[in-house]
Amino acid sequence: MNTQEEQWLTGFWEGDGSAFISAQGQLTVNFSQMERTILEYVDSLTEGGRFNAGAHNISMLQFYGLKCIPLLAIFARHVVSKHSIERLAKLSGALEALISHTPTIEWLIGFFDAEGWPGRQPSLAIEQKERGVLDKIVISFGGSVYLYHQGTSYRWFLSGNEARELAHEIVKRSHNPIKGKRVLSYFTGPTYQQLHKEAHQEAVRRYREKHSEQLSARRKERRVETREYNKKYWTEHKLVAAYIKEHPEVMEGLGCKA
Repeated sequence: MNTQEEQWLTGFWEGDGSAFISAQGQLTVNFSQMERTILEYVDSLTEGGRFNAGAHNISMLQFYGLKCIPLLAIFARHVVSKHSIERLAKLSGALEALISHTPTIEWLIGFFDAEGWPGRQPSLAIEQKERGVLDKIVISFGGSVYLYHQGTSYRWFLSGNEARELAHEIVKRSHNPIKGKRVLSYFTGPTYQQLHKEAHQEAVRRYREKHSEQLSARRKERRVETREYNKKYWTEHKLVAAYIKEHPEVMEGLGCKA
């Protein structure tokens, strides 16, 4: 593997992989996905993996014993998330030797291949229980992070031109064919708002017709509030101006002319 392939593999593992010692004391590295195609790509990069079937039609590519050592070494060179560092530390006992790396574009695409999805705006999103890894993505690629699922997880969200640029890279470099096609479909052609512009305008028109009296009353209230605010503002303004005129020393003390 070259460096870019290692970075992608690490990002993919951090998103949808695991590493542990089984009840029988066997070191295991596991990758799992609904789509077998992306695991076949992982298999082409590595040696010694075994395909197995998991629950709910999930495909798994698993490595055992000494076959795991080269993979763990790769992960240690590119790992980003605190949670992944802790997983590696439990297996190696060398927490002080592990550091969190800055996410690269290849790492992000691997992570997105595992955990990301496109949205209608169009937009890109990744959900995680650990916020730290998403904050690192924000620093390197933009976007924002907010609480999701009633505060049980966090979501990274990116839209606008930054999302379009990143989506272009995902489509070009992704090794998850279904996800790559999905990103392309969301970022090609008119946006969701453009497709539903007429429906939105019709919904606004119906709402205004249904609530015309309430909307009219609210507009009157706002006009009254605006008049009262302006009246109060200009009254205070005149009082201040009159005070300054009677006490020019105030402005002189500030180095200004009254």
